[in-house]
Amino acid sequence: MVKNVVIVGSGAMGGGIAQISLMAQYNITLVDICDEFISRGIKNIKFGLEKLELKKKLKDITASQLLSSIKSSTRLSEAVKNADLMLE
Repeated sequence: MVKNVVIVGSGAMGGGIAQISLMAQYNITLVDICDEFISRGIKNIKFGLEKLELKKKLKDITASQLLSSIKSSTRLSEAVKNADLMLE
């Protein structure tokens, strides 16, 4: 059973995959080469989730609850230790 998903890359595609994975209630670890890229990716994910929340598209959960399931790392070797699935 997949529970922990690692996503390498926090740009547009990685952020989109992370957002959808959060909505499916997976635990996400977002990995990129620097904290600045990760922060930008999480900011975009937060924006997207809050937009869906305002439109009442999230069922029985809030954007902040979903965001609590995201972690980040700049070290791939550490991030994948508990991964059930890794996407690049």
